[in-house]
Amino acid sequence: MQKNCKIRIFYFTDIPKLIECGTLNFFKTEMQKTKKSIVKRFKITASGKVMRRSPGKRHLLSAKTIKQKRAMGHDKEVTPGVAANVKKAMPFA
Repeated sequence: MQKNCKIRIFYFTDIPKLIECGTLNFFKTEMQKTKKSIVKRFKITASGKVMRRSPGKRHLLSAKTIKQKRAMGHDKEVTPGVAANVKKAMPFA
């Protein structure tokens, strides 16, 4: 229900009334968008760990040993400092 939506003078005590009327939408906090580039590079496991792919498995593979190539096939956990930034960029993951 909209009630008393004609407020002439703007005081800070009037903010709840103006938000209720829908005239002060800029006071509402906006949702943070997901950074799509981070979503494509990282994944968050069910336990909350942030995982990344190992670099170096695209080309020049003949110069690498089988053991190196096998180790690059597994995902690795991200360090805690980087993981915090990744989780901020993925608010809905």
